[in-house]
Amino acid sequence: MDVGMTQADVAKRLGVAQSYVSKCEQGERRMDVSEVYAWLEAVDRDWLEFMVTLGHQMHRHGMQTFPDSQLED
Repeated sequence: MDVGMTQADVAKRLGVAQSYVSKCEQGERRMDVSEVYAWLEAVDRDWLEFMVTLGHQMHRHGMQTFPDSQLED
């Protein structure tokens, strides 16, 4: 998602080092849900819109959201 900001801009808004932003963008560092939320806030993006778009993209690419074994009652 291109938001017209540099890694340094995002890092400043998050209060983290630019290397953190780079590692997240490159997939070298995983983000937990609270980090994703903070990131979206920092780049002025809507959480719900992001999640709906993510779900659609996962479905479009045939990705499961939960393994079948975890859907047991």
